[in-house]
Amino acid sequence: MSVTWGTMQPVFQEYGPADADGNCDLLLSIAQVPSGISYRIIKHAPDAFDRQTPRDTADASIPPLL
Repeated sequence: MSVTWGTMQPVFQEYGPADADGNCDLLLSIAQVPSGISYRIIKHAPDAFDRQTPRDTADASIPPLL
């Protein structure tokens, strides 16, 4: 995955898994209009996070998610 900041183009690119030679196929490329700006994108696998941790450490006055 390519991560950019500001007005760099393309804003976002995603690549498939690397083959035996380390080459990856471009799966998706997103650009923005010339006057637009982007923000950071970091993609992680869903199982990379413990969903309970933010809930356990959040403000206790907020009702828990069902």
